[in-house]
Amino acid sequence: MKRARKLGLVALAALAIAALAGPSSAQASSFVSEFSGEGPEDSALYSGTATNNLVMEGGGFGWCSGPGQSLNATEVEGPTAALEMSPTNSTCWNSLYGTGTLKMNGCKFLFHPGSKPTFENTGFWGTFDIGPAGCGPITIQWSLCKATIQPKSDLLAVYRNEGEGTEATVKVEAFAQGLQSTMSGPAGCSSGTYSASYTANWEIAATDEGEEGSVGVSVEDLQNGLRLAGISDPRFDAEAFPASIVGDSAAASLTVGASTVACGTTGFAGDLATAGNTLALDAEYSNCLVAGKLPTTVEMNSCHYTLDVQSAAPYSGEMGIACSKPGDQVNFKVFSGATLICTVKLGAQSGLEGVGYENVGEGAEAGIAVDAEATGVAYEQSGICGAKSGSDAVLTASPTLQLSE
Repeated sequence: MKRARKLGLVALAALAIAALAGPSSAQASSFVSEFSGEGPEDSALYSGTATNNLVMEGGGFGWCSGPGQSLNATEVEGPTAALEMSPTNSTCWNSLYGTGTLKMNGCKFLFHPGSKPTFENTGFWGTFDIGPAGCGPITIQWSLCKATIQPKSDLLAVYRNEGEGTEATVKVEAFAQGLQSTMSGPAGCSSGTYSASYTANWEIAATDEGEEGSVGVSVEDLQNGLRLAGISDPRFDAEAFPASIVGDSAAASLTVGASTVACGTTGFAGDLATAGNTLALDAEYSNCLVAGKLPTTVEMNSCHYTLDVQSAAPYSGEMGIACSKPGDQVNFKVFSGATLICTVKLGAQSGLEGVGYENVGEGAEAGIAVDAEATGVAYEQSGICGAKSGSDAVLTASPTLQLSE
């Protein structure tokens, strides 16, 4: 079993950042920890202890400052382009309402170091998320008044490397603007919905639980391939755009009633112009059989599959079929010898549930493992297999998608 090393994440004093430039959407760098100079860690516990202040500020309650938030431990293997931490609850003080209790209510921070600008000494311009979507909301409860803060992705953060060797740390300067805040309570609580901000600094430091002492941590430029990013706004992301994507599924199938078309290796390919929550993929099926003996061909015509990522922790979404020419369909044709005996047609459709995603691999080999068992697929069937239509077919595939070389 791999020995975990503990990395301290320390929240420092509140500081707003001047927005010199927007962060890159590609995750072009990673947190990398070194164990006494021996190289990146195999497994690490990232945790944190707060030492200074946080600031929440919003219409309706002005500002509320208080002790920073400790960050609970989470185990991570190897370098990571997205570091998820669970902040503890805290308190904050407001000149009008006094001391309030700040609760995260299931919301977490997800840190993305992003990319380094071309100009010098400015750190890595990235983001952090408050999420996942639907978490919380974060609440600040005073004796009578209450503020709620909704989750949000792509909040500006700058990541700077400090120190060297085992004393190396990463300082994060963050200023989250455009958060949605709602005040409620009796008269005098300024009830309503307002824009809010969250301001904080963090210092990421690494220590070892064994006898070897401190472990340095830094943000490094790494090729990060194809990844899923974001919590409240999950999306397909790549190290650079436009991105060409390929993947093979060792098995893929279509089941209609009691009959299944089972295919061998199925190739997928597509392009991603920018980070987003939808990915279009062409498919090429091979070695397809029904009942292990009836050869089947698959004609995609002008159609392709679509994958949507809609939620995180874990990532999941839906599948669909889209066609560039009206009336086109995906045709599964079953033969007995050279005779066509059955055709199953899948038309354009969306919202097919049953798709899961997982980030796999590191560096340039990073990719997305897709586990699709899409149910409720609409179809039309003809031939000696019987003429009928329905919406209870099942499509399966399990490709690992990566950037093409």
